[in-house]
Order: sequence, then C-alpha cells, then structure tokens
Amino acid sequence: MIIAMKKAKIVVLKDDHESLLRSLQKQRVFMPIAKNRDHNVAKDPQIQRTEDSLKLIKKYEGKQSFFVDPLIVKMEDFTTIDESHLDLVEKVEFYDQEISQLKADIEILEDEIDTLLPFEGLDINLEERFNLKYAKIFTGYIPSRYLINLQELMEGIGGIVNDYGKKSIGIAVVIAIYFENLEVMEQVRALGFTEFELPVIDGTVQDIINQQDKRIEEKKTKIAENHAHLVELANNKSKLELLTDQLLTETELKTVKPLETLETMYLEGWVRVDQVELLEQAVTEAVEIYDIEIVDPVEGELPPTATKNNWFVSSYEYVTDMFSTPRPDEVDPNPVMSPWYWFIFGMMMGDAGYGLVMIFLFAFLIKAKKPKGNSLRMYRSFIYAGVSTIFWGVMFGSYFGFEWLPHVILIPMEEPLMMLVLSLIIGGAHIITGLATRAYANFKVKKYFDALCDDISWILIIIGLGLIFIPQVSTIGIALAISGALLILVTGGRSKPSIIGKLTGGATSLYGVTGYMSDILSYSRILALSLSTAVIGMVMNMLAAMLQANTIGIILSFVVYVIGHIFNVAMGLLSSYVHDSRLQYIEFFGKFFEGGGYQFKPLSPSTKYIYEIEK
Repeated sequence: MIIAMKKAKIVVLKDDHESLLRSLQKQRVFMPIAKNRDHNVAKDPQIQRTEDSLKLIKKYEGKQSFFVDPLIVKMEDFTTIDESHLDLVEKVEFYDQEISQLKADIEILEDEIDTLLPFEGLDINLEERFNLKYAKIFTGYIPSRYLINLQELMEGIGGIVNDYGKKSIGIAVVIAIYFENLEVMEQVRALGFTEFELPVIDGTVQDIINQQDKRIEEKKTKIAENHAHLVELANNKSKLELLTDQLLTETELKTVKPLETLETMYLEGWVRVDQVELLEQAVTEAVEIYDIEIVDPVEGELPPTATKNNWFVSSYEYVTDMFSTPRPDEVDPNPVMSPWYWFIFGMMMGDAGYGLVMIFLFAFLIKAKKPKGNSLRMYRSFIYAGVSTIFWGVMFGSYFGFEWLPHVILIPMEEPLMMLVLSLIIGGAHIITGLATRAYANFKVKKYFDALCDDISWILIIIGLGLIFIPQVSTIGIALAISGALLILVTGGRSKPSIIGKLTGGATSLYGVTGYMSDILSYSRILALSLSTAVIGMVMNMLAAMLQANTIGIILSFVVYVIGHIFNVAMGLLSSYVHDSRLQYIEFFGKFFEGGGYQFKPLSPSTKYIYEIEK
C-alpha cells in the first residue's frame, strides 16, 4: 500500500545544522524538498582519487571467490574517517605513479638501445674516435641503392666504408676519410647519407648497450617490487570501499541547502506518517534548541511516494518502478500486479523441472553474490516464479521436457487450441482485475456512478461475452453483456455538453469493446511462449536420445541434454520476463494505473560498496 506523507518544517541554530543533518541522514526518514537540495555540488576530488585507487588495486587481487564476502560496518566506524585509509590512497597513487615513470624510463632506454644496435659491431672506443691524427670517422645511414656508389667513391679517395647491415631507415655505415679529403662529404651527403652521432663515452657501443640493459633490469626489478606492494595493498580493498562510501555520504550532506536567517537554519522535507516519531527522535538527539512542525501537504502539492508491502509483493515492486512510480493519490498497483505477474510467468515457463532450477539457481545466487536493491528483488521474484512454474509444469505434465507424470489440465503441444482458450481466459480475468481495481479507486474517492458506468459495465460485458461460449450459462452471459452494453449506451456520453454528444457518446464508448477484445487476444503470447519452451525441451531430449547408441554417445547425450536445457531455461526466463512485463504495462496498467509520481528517497548514507551499516 502507499504510505501517506507529512511535511516537516524544522528550525535550528546555525551552529547545530550540521549535527542535525548527520542525525537525519543516520535515521533515514527525512527527504528534503527540492528547493533545499542542490545536486550540482562539486564532487570532492578525494572521491575520484579513492575510486581510482580502488579500481587500480582490484587489478592486483588474486583469484576471487565466486562467493561475495559482504562489507558490513558499524555505524560508529562509518561516521569517522580513518586517516590511515587516506594514507592508503596516497600509497597506491605513489606506487602506481612510480611504476608509470619506470615504464616510461624503460621505453626511453629501449629506444636508445634500438638506435645503437645497428652499430654494436663497431669495436672502437667512442671517446677516442675524435683523437685520430689523420682521418675523421662518420657514422650514419645511407639508402641501400646508393651503397655501391658510396663504396666506389671511397675507393677513389682511399677512404673506408664499413657496412653494418640494413635497417628500416637505410644501411648503417661507418665512413673513415682523411682530413685532406673531407670535401668529398658533400658528395656523400648528396647520395642520401644521414649522419647519426654516437654518444661520446669511454667505451664501445656494446658497452653502452650493456649499461642500458643493466639499467632496464634494475627498473624492472623496481617495478616488480612496486607490484608486490600493490598486491599487498589489495588486501585492504575493503578499507578503500569504506572510505569511498564515507566520502560520498559527506558529499550527499553538502547537497542539502537549508534556508538561512541571521542566526538560524530552516529546513523543509517529507516524512512518512509512520516515521514521524523517528524524525522527532533524530532531531532531539542532534540538537537541544529547535522547532519542528508536522503539517499535511497543501492542495496542488505532489509529495513523494513510499510503499509498504509484504515480503512477496515488495519483491515485484521493481517491475512497477520500471514503468512508472505511482502517485500518492493512486491505488498501489503492486498488490494486484504481483500475483498476476507471478502466475503468468510460471504459465509461460510451464515446466516443473525448470521451476526447480529457478528456485535453486537464484537462491544460490542470493547466497553467493549478496545482491541488494532491485537486483535482490528480481532474484527473489524469480524464486517465487519458480514455484508458479512448478505448478504449471504439473498441470501440463512437463518435467524437463518429459511427461514423467500424467498431466492435470492439458498438454500444450497436443492441445494448442485448448491452451489458447486457457490463455484468453487468463487474459480476460487479468483485465477484469484491472477494471475492478479502477472501480475500487473510484469508490475510494466516492465516484460511485463512475465506477458503475465506466468500470463495472465493462466487467459485465467481458464476463458476459465469455459465458456466451458455455452452453449451460450462455443465457446468463447474454444478459450480463446486454446489461453492461446498455449502461455504456445510456451513460457513455454523460460528460458531453450537448444533447447530441450525450446521445452519440454512448455508442462511441461502446465501440471500445474492440480495444478490449484486442487486449485479450494479446494474451495468446502465453500460448506461444509455453509452446516454445515445450518444443525446445522436447527437441533437446530427442537429440540426446539419438546419441545414446554406445558409451561415448551416452556421455555426449548427457552434454547435449544439459547444455540444451540450460539454453532453454535462459531463453524462457528472458522471454517470460519481457512478455509478462509487457502484459502488465500495456494490458493491465492501462486500465487503472497512470503513474507520474516520484519515489521517497530519504537522506541516507551512501552505500555503493557497503552491504550493511549496523546501527
């Protein structure tokens, strides 16, 4: 059901407003109104640093268990930020930055080695090469097509050219020319020679390469040490998760902007009627001097929507929320939608074996993954739908595609026409429930005539048309259908201003019967989905049976059987989820539910990573 809302007006001294907000956030019962919220508050840079550090150390975690160990903290631990956690962020950043710098240094060293490798065979002291008395040495690259020309040129002047192999930019060469012939270098450069200056050190090119290789190994060792530090820090992932949620919670507080006077702060917000005492308790625990007033919403004001339902209905609230949030003045659609969603889902799956798989699978996932919020609701709804699937599997005599026990109602593949009739009957009952819900909503606001003329009249027509096809009660069906039609003909145009409009309005409204018939025909998708599940299951069983000629075939048949039914369960879950939701949104909600509200989201601690905060 939808819980009524009250507006709370709170006044405290300026010095007390922060402690008030923390107490309200801790109690989770107060939702500041829009004018007291500013969601454009700049995000604390520390949050981004912490999240980046958390994302980084996750890469250094060992093999993770499939079972999630939920992070549960005490409230007193959550409300106080541990400085060591901030230091942990700095350590992660330091090691990561040092690794990045070391990798950049290694790239530079490797580039230097790449430039030296072509001349590693040059066995001269690089420093002494400038001390030659009669000649000068040049090192560089020349296009391969001009190497012969260069060699001929050197022979002509008594120079020397040594070839050190072809590289991507040309052939590496070392040229020695007597000082008196240096002018020939103009011709050498004309051949495309590009000079490359080797370092000036006391040693050979190979000595330089060895030194750089040693430096690279030292830096790799340092990287490995930093990796080890990060692996060790990854054991503190929960501390960073706690810090992230603490910082997000602080930011959430900053979005609340009370109105200020010279000495006081004024705050307005919404509170559920069943939590007013908790709100007052949160205020009195935080401040000594205050004023609080609890009032009803003014006319034209739209409060947020909060629902309070039992364990079964609340598991299906996510289905409604994906469509729209109910308005506070509407009937809560969840109590009437959830049993229908559960019932139709099982009918679409229609196999007792698959129902057992659903129950055990999603119970296991809840146990292993510890989901929360809508994910937890969805998993629970699938467990409950597993019960409905078992029921319909028994009705249809289907157990993993086999008929191990006799069916109770029918076998969809053998009696598709009867299955279609059953689907349409379910559809009619579903739509009647929607109309009855709208009639109930009209009764609540004392619109008795509207309920009679706009809702009950259509219920009479739909029931009457259905009974016409049953010979024993066809007369009653005709009477009900005619009664409903007359009601619509007489009252359908009552809202029209003109006499002609009133006369023709009933006939126009009665034409809506085509829409209702179309809606009921939409439920033929129940037949389609139940048949598809049954056919795929049967085909997988046949394929497996065809392989069972020998021992290897029996093993292969088991593989086909398991994989085939896993596929069928997965496709059945997806199809049933989508089409069952569509029936609720289009055919069912369209009869009574408008939506357009917004959810009651009280000021609360942010728990992106924390599973539970113990009070």
